[in-house]
Amino acid sequence: MKKITLTSVVATALATPAIGFAQAQLPSAGSGLGTGVEPIIAILDTVGDWMFGILIAAAAIYILLAAFKFLTASGDSKKIDEAKHMLTYALVAIVVGALTKGIIAIAQAIASGSGI
Repeated sequence: MKKITLTSVVATALATPAIGFAQAQLPSAGSGLGTGVEPIIAILDTVGDWMFGILIAAAAIYILLAAFKFLTASGDSKKIDEAKHMLTYALVAIVVGALTKGIIAIAQAIASGSGI
């Protein structure tokens, strides 16, 4: 489990520069997006999309690793418990990703004045 966590941390650290270079261009002052909350909402959308994608990818990797642990457990209860914990972490990542999209939608509704 420690090797998997260390691998996840290292992979995240190595991917951080690529994520930084992939950021969207901020709108200029004369771009016609307005001076209100639209640019902020656009930035929140971009960040939310990236967070959702990263969390879903991490969840998929953890699900595959948990399936591998289940298949190679050979009845060892310790390995089965580790696989169950990995599936729990994957579920938490999926829920957090869904909440990210939901919170951004709520923020957009409040900012545009239409309510929830």
